[in-house]
Amino acid sequence: MPIFLQPSRLGNILKGAEEQLNLLLFTYSKTLRGVIVSYSDVKVKSFKGKMFQGLSHVEIPISVKFLLYSPSIGSLISGRVNKVGPDFLGLITEGVFNISVARDRLSEWIYSDGAWKKKNSEKKEIVVKSGVEIDVVVLGIRKEGKNIFIEADLPRNNFDLRIRYRTETEVSPESSRPSKKRKMK
Repeated sequence: MPIFLQPSRLGNILKGAEEQLNLLLFTYSKTLRGVIVSYSDVKVKSFKGKMFQGLSHVEIPISVKFLLYSPSIGSLISGRVNKVGPDFLGLITEGVFNISVARDRLSEWIYSDGAWKKKNSEKKEIVVKSGVEIDVVVLGIRKEGKNIFIEADLPRNNFDLRIRYRTETEVSPESSRPSKKRKMK
């Protein structure tokens, strides 16, 4: 992989390479087909660079390992609901990436009291509201600039729709034993 460094960075090529790679973090790479989450094992392949007429940068070949976030269409991913509105359901996955479920994908659901609701096959009400973690099916990935937005659908099969409530372990000063505390319901 080539990187392009200013001549002022040639005194420490590895540091210059890391500065360039840091600019790529959490951006979508068309070449790699994913969002660069981290990198490691940066190595300069050659200390001989190329200069091009009219450009002030020097091309230096490096090798690097990338960790990518690249969900595939049709895959099931988990997200925490962070926004609920009458026209959409918004989630965050991996604590960073936005997922949206559009109103037309919620046709079997009813919006009321700040939540999406429906009855399952056993006539029990399923409630999707802010704070719950659910699985969604990836329909598409939209790129705007260097960011991605995941367009999703709720699983059609009630068996696949799993709603999880976050629990946290809390240690009370009196007992110094961990106790489970239900965060939200």
